Amino acid sequence: MRQVKGFTGNRYTAAQKKKVTQYVQEYDNKHGRGGIAAAQRQFQVSYIALRNWLTGKNDPKQKRGQGFVPVLDRLVSIKEQIRDLEKELRRLRRRV
Repeated sequence: MRQVKGFTGNRYTAAQKKKVTQYVQEYDNKHGRGGIAAAQRQFQVSYIALRNWLTGKNDPKQKRGQGFVPVLDRLVSIKEQIRDLEKELRRLRRRV
């Protein structure tokens, strides 16, 4: 089931993900639990990938850049503070 071997990890198609998640759900319905462990053994897919697929956190477009927005907002506010302080410094230098 592994598609690409390499440093960046394996990539799976939507059909492969669907097949594995269906297997997990069927196993859980039949045995009550243990579907992820069974899928790991059956398909050689990592636990983390399976959890992400089952919880719906596998969309890389949602992950992209979401951590930068608060940082950028903070940088804008710092830049404004610097501009205000430089303005005050120029005003104080004129007094002297």
